[in-house]
Amino acid sequence: MSKKEAEVKEKPEATEKPASKGDKGKKKPSQDKSQLFSLKKGEKIKDDLKYIVRIAGTDLDGRRKLKIVLPRVRGVGYNFSNAVLRALKIDDNMITGKLTDEQISQIESAVKNPASVGIPTFLYDRRKDPIDGKDNHWVGSDWDYGQREGIEFLKKLKTYRGMRHFYGMKLRGQRTKSRGGGQGGRSGKTIGVVRKKLAPGQQPTRRGDKK
Repeated sequence: MSKKEAEVKEKPEATEKPASKGDKGKKKPSQDKSQLFSLKKGEKIKDDLKYIVRIAGTDLDGRRKLKIVLPRVRGVGYNFSNAVLRALKIDDNMITGKLTDEQISQIESAVKNPASVGIPTFLYDRRKDPIDGKDNHWVGSDWDYGQREGIEFLKKLKTYRGMRHFYGMKLRGQRTKSRGGGQGGRSGKTIGVVRKKLAPGQQPTRRGDKK
């Protein structure tokens, strides 16, 4: 055996190359859904538990109780979720991942059409909707669409709230002199102060100084 042949045999196996710039657009291998939610220390993956339960277009954590997770769907509050679960006779303390496929479809249909399970209209999201005059309840992406549609309707009528939305300003009586933008609320454009350029050696004048 020659030296070259011995060197080839001793070489370790090639490792994976780091991703180059051209690989950025390529699709990554699909990730196991059970790993999307981080597991606690010492927690093992259970085969009989659904770690992700999808209701009304929202992914819910299957390890938590139903009464905590269900209100995370857009348009479903705590009281509304309680009413849905009582109407369907499902325990609100039940672990979400242990729901059957039939129960998940029942909850989704009840959330989207609450009148079918006898939920009273005072729990609906949009009672006497000014656009069609009906008692509506929107969930998920429909809720976002309904919000945008309602704002556009106010702008079209040129109401006070509509015009405030149009100019991007606060509309519920908050102060606009300060604490706008990133400080938790809508506000208009901030106006800065432009100072005059000082001549060399000139000191800036202060308020109260005599001219």
